Amino acid sequence: MQQPDYVFSNNYMTAGVPVVLPADEAYHKKYPFDGKNVFVHHHTEAYLYLLKKWYPF
Repeated sequence: MQQPDYVFSNNYMTAGVPVVLPADEAYHKKYPFDGKNVFVHHHTEAYLYLLKKWYPF
């Protein structure tokens, strides 16, 4: 295999299949956004809450 020339770019493809976890009113009450906690929706606890809601196991 001949290695291609590298290009400085941000052109990329995402890997895998996206898993969409829609938030509902109960989620927003449990994890409210107050304008300061910008990563409130990116913590493990929030992801697990939505995973268990939409994909119960």
